[in-house]
Amino acid sequence: MPSQRYPSNLSDAQWTLVEPLLPESDTDGPPEKHPCRKVVNAILYVVPSDRPWCVTGKILAERIKARW
Repeated sequence: MPSQRYPSNLSDAQWTLVEPLLPESDTDGPPEKHPCRKVVNAILYVVPSDRPWCVTGKILAERIKARW
């Protein structure tokens, strides 16, 4: 299933600037569940909603718990 594009998603040019700033994946642990680009896009989607980050984190945590 192709991922959905949102206006907040990074363009390829923006991603080439952001990607080197992120830590490399840990080769000793399990493989990453979600690609870093998708995680960054999700953060960019949520943050402009004018919610304080501490509240957003709690809301996301509750949603994740509900899904599992």
